[in-house]
Amino acid sequence: MPNGVAAARLDARTSGPSVADVSVAAAMRAAGTPWREAVPVDTGGAPGAAVEHAMAAVRPWGTAHAPVFRRPCMEPG
Repeated sequence: MPNGVAAARLDARTSGPSVADVSVAAAMRAAGTPWREAVPVDTGGAPGAAVEHAMAAVRPWGTAHAPVFRRPCMEPG
C-alpha cells in the first residue's frame, strides 16, 4: 500500500492519460528494491515531523551548519 502522501495524491487526481492508481503504486513498491542508503520517512503524521526526520537524514550536522556557496562580486567593466 502506498504511503499516506502517495495515496492522498492518487485519490485527489483528476482524470487524465495516466491509469495509475493505488494498486499500481503498491505493485511498483513491491517490485522495487530500495537502495541501501534509503531512509524511510513516515509522512502519515505531522508534516513538521516528516520534514525534521528527512532533514536529519540528509543534513546530520543540522541546517545551522549547512554550507553556503556565494558567488564572488565583481565590478562591471
